[in-house]
Amino acid sequence: CKIITVGYGTVMSAATLVLAAGDQRKISRFSWFMNHEMAYSMDETRHSQAKAYVAQADREESLWCHWMEEFTNKPADFWLKNGRGIDAYFNADQLLSLGVVDEVF
Repeated sequence: CKIITVGYGTVMSAATLVLAAGDQRKISRFSWFMNHEMAYSMDETRHSQAKAYVAQADREESLWCHWMEEFTNKPADFWLKNGRGIDAYFNADQLLSLGVVDEVF
């Protein structure tokens, strides 16, 4: 089954991977795409729990970057670096050149 993903408005966080994973990917010229590093809080968390959570967050972030590499024309390192420290925003034309989408409408 062919899956067509279409982005409108703002495509952010986990939705970025959903957009990129389509067989045919489109985005409105008025849209924005934002990716960021993982965020979490650990109020009153034991040290061993915090270490386990950070290790899992690192695994998930690495996997997201490798999936984005698979679905776009940029390496995992590009996706890892963009969005670190400050959220990374891309417009529709940039997404087309990055290979995140196939068409801007």
